[in-house]
Amino acid sequence: MSNSSKTPQISIIIPAYNCEHYIGQAIESILNQTYSSYEIIVVDDGSQDKTREALQPYSQHIHYVYQENQGVSVARNHGLNLARGEFIVFLDADDMFLPDKLTTQLAVFEAQPQLGLVQSGWRRVNQKGEILMDATPWNYVPELNLEMWLRWKP
Repeated sequence: MSNSSKTPQISIIIPAYNCEHYIGQAIESILNQTYSSYEIIVVDDGSQDKTREALQPYSQHIHYVYQENQGVSVARNHGLNLARGEFIVFLDADDMFLPDKLTTQLAVFEAQPQLGLVQSGWRRVNQKGEILMDATPWNYVPELNLEMWLRWKP
């Protein structure tokens, strides 16, 4: 959680299941954001590895909750119920944010307050962090309506 005690503008929800080897990178990518009014909610969905221990170094920065294994959707919904932010961002435990992600996406909302959702592209990398490909869904899904959302699941 950011160092401020005020209500965060963004709630970042991370569903976690047996991700001890990479959840630290996900948390670090949030802590390295250029934007700082956020809270981090980690919902451990019944991990049987050392996910909880891997999160110990971040205990001052996260809100950690454990639940019996019920699946990623239930974990995300649990995080939503705990969220205090005006905006919600989901981050999978094996993914990372680029440093300007929150700043850039929040700027889109500020410029166009009628929007209800801002979607970004993503970058696939290997275990060494080398870029494999950049995904730019706006090139093949020009309008993100309900049909395209269900078909492409960006």
